[in-house]
Order: sequence, then structure tokens, then C-alpha cells
Amino acid sequence: MIKAVDVEEVVLGSILCDSTVKIIVTPEAFTGIRKDVFNIIEELKKENTPIDLITVGERVQNKTYLINLVNKIGTTANIEYHQRILIQYQVQRQIEKDCEYMLINNGDIFDSIDRLKNNISYIESLIR
Repeated sequence: MIKAVDVEEVVLGSILCDSTVKIIVTPEAFTGIRKDVFNIIEELKKENTPIDLITVGERVQNKTYLINLVNKIGTTANIEYHQRILIQYQVQRQIEKDCEYMLINNGDIFDSIDRLKNNISYIESLIR
């Protein structure tokens, strides 16, 4: 699986450090525990709860992990660039999944083509 753990952590740390950061990624941009943390951030956002180390920390068992995320951040100035990197990795993972699906399900090429068309539309929506 294609992933960029360091970039995922920088994005999460930036969001925790600066509540004014514009979030342009979706949960699918993250992997592992980082996806869980991002989902918590999204929940807090929907609840109109401030997003910071304290509020996210109330819902995470491993608070040390959150502190380490924040400690990695020198500046949030490049957050949009970092989020775009995550989107690129997300797109690559989706393409990888589609190719794997086509290889495994080679019996029904029309189903594979339909799936690929749908996912291309989804990928285009991420890029814009």
C-alpha cells in the first residue's frame, strides 16, 4: 500500500496546532491510526467543537501520540501543499486498488470498466 506517514503526521499536527487551517483532504487520505485521529477531527468539526490538542485528546487513548504530532510542527505555512501530497497518495492508492480489482476479477471486464469509470470520477473530484 502506498502511504506517506510523515506527511500524514505533519498534516494532523498542523490541524491540531492551528484551528484556522483549511482542511481539503478526506479521511481516505490517511492510513492507520492517523485515519482514526482525522475521523475524530471531522467529528469535532461537525459538532462545532474547537479542534485542538485538548479536545482531540479527550477522544484518543494515546495522548502521547498526539503530543508527538504537535511537536513535529515548526510551521503550518505549507499545510495546503502537504495536503495536496496526501491527495496524490490517495489517488495512487485508489488506482492501485482498481488495478488489483481488475486483475482479480478478470472474468467480468465490463464490471471492471464500470468500476474504473466511477473511480475516475471520484479521483477527478479530489483533484479539483
